[in-house]
Amino acid sequence: MKIKTYNAEKMGQSNKKVVLNMIRFYPGISRRDLAEAVGLDPSTVTKIIRDLQKRGWVREVGLDGHFHPGRPAIKLEIVKEVAMSFVVEMTVQRICMGWGYLDNSVDNFSSFRTPQDKSVDVYFDSLAAHLDAQFEKGPLDNLVSISVAVPGLVEWGSNILRSIPRMRWSDVDLEAELRGRLPWMETRKLDILTVNEAKLGLLTEMALNKSVAGMKNGIYLYIAQGVGGALLIGDELYHGSNNIAGELGHMIVSPNGAPCYCGNKGCLETYISIDSVVKAYETRYAPLEGDFRDRFDTLMEMARAKDSQAMTILDEMADYMAIGIANLVNIYDPDFVLLGGMGSQFPDDFVESVSERVYGQLLLPLKGRLLILKGSMDVDSLTLRGATLTAMNEFVRKSFSNEGRERLS
Repeated sequence: MKIKTYNAEKMGQSNKKVVLNMIRFYPGISRRDLAEAVGLDPSTVTKIIRDLQKRGWVREVGLDGHFHPGRPAIKLEIVKEVAMSFVVEMTVQRICMGWGYLDNSVDNFSSFRTPQDKSVDVYFDSLAAHLDAQFEKGPLDNLVSISVAVPGLVEWGSNILRSIPRMRWSDVDLEAELRGRLPWMETRKLDILTVNEAKLGLLTEMALNKSVAGMKNGIYLYIAQGVGGALLIGDELYHGSNNIAGELGHMIVSPNGAPCYCGNKGCLETYISIDSVVKAYETRYAPLEGDFRDRFDTLMEMARAKDSQAMTILDEMADYMAIGIANLVNIYDPDFVLLGGMGSQFPDDFVESVSERVYGQLLLPLKGRLLILKGSMDVDSLTLRGATLTAMNEFVRKSFSNEGRERLS
């Protein structure tokens, strides 16, 4: 009997998580549509909604505006302030921060330059000072975590930064660095969540980008100052044996090519990262203004305006990008390839050009079946939304897991 009771409770917790997450990702959904979508009896859905309303997590927001037989359907939405997370995007040149909420929204983020000195102590002193300044503004009664997107190798499920080549970091314990500088973290018992920015990008696109909805296998190429990636295999993010899979930028595409920060030569990153492309333009033509992101944006604007010099640089970028993508497609046979991060800035004709070159290098004629497209949101929104999704998924998971333990104790 105890086993049956435990299983029933586990099922109940699972159903609550499913219903809550449906409201998170489909705001305005009705009870009727919920029951149909999740395959639960309408009375079960009603009971779950009542429980979530008692918790203060869900509220009714009016009629859905569609014709239904019987009573009008009432729309439901998340009370976003139930849980908050400090969401942070760490990069080589900037740090972006914001508040993430239970409804997956992000607001109030700020952006500031990182110190020129990229040593661990100096970098984290600067980050902690800005977190402190934001924390002082309060009130933060519902703060549950700090969720951080980072470039480089991060073991999935840990807060250990195994390798951040462009900052010359290895085996940095992000959680320890923050806890040692922010004593208020201990009194709040906050979770620390650290995820590779490319993996966050793929998770965010899969959750919010309708163009890839329902697809099971995909390659995500994250283009920034470095080049990262993530793999979707069988509808699951692939982590690999050491939980660090997806470093697509360190595929060697030219064995005697330019040296890479990782120590090898001719990595894909050395030809298609934004700083490599910007440097190629500036070496050959003229300097651009701003940091690398600003300069890359300028270069993309020039390409959209059909500037011949900018188009020449992008044409060379497209060659190397197509080689890397074709290699990956021939290995994995995905449904889609998504060009994320700063890839969202690419002109449409650049994406078309890359696609045609990829199709020409594939073992099978996949044109029309393989989708190659650019990401759906800018790089800062992408990573901060991804950090929010990670934080709130963990909050929901822990909330119902704790509920189950309390009932069994």
